[in-house]
Amino acid sequence: MKKDSYFSRRANTYQMKSCRPPWSLLRSAESKAIDRAMGDAAQKSILELGCGAGYHSKRYIEMAPRKLVAIDISKEMVNQIKDPRIECIVGDAATIKLPEKFDLILSAGLLEFVKNVEDIFKNAREHALRQGKLVLLLPKPNIMGRIYQLYHKNNNVKVHLHNLE
Repeated sequence: MKKDSYFSRRANTYQMKSCRPPWSLLRSAESKAIDRAMGDAAQKSILELGCGAGYHSKRYIEMAPRKLVAIDISKEMVNQIKDPRIECIVGDAATIKLPEKFDLILSAGLLEFVKNVEDIFKNAREHALRQGKLVLLLPKPNIMGRIYQLYHKNNNVKVHLHNLE
């Protein structure tokens, strides 16, 4: 089963489910860590690679960025983002080409679903301003990462666990 079809089928309820326990507890902890890493987003340009249904884009648009662009390979996921302040694009994070560069690039929950993370890094670098920042969120190869991996394996979706190296 293709990853994009798996997430596309779940798009209509994905955001709602992610805001309910127990997932909401994990999302809260992740959001705090992401916020620390991103820093002040006010008047900054933000690119979210692998935005899904827009959980983080919807949070960051409330922080008054100059611009926020959200990209996901699943059209159904992108269609869940209804905020006109967010520029939504259906595309592949590894190959999409945009005419601008960004202060902040966020990728939360994408890298574990791709085989070649180097392509994502290269493309993110192409879209980062000279002093830009890339913030990543991905599961570690520990017990929680293995549980996450098993959950997705039950849905025929392969999850890659990566070390920081």
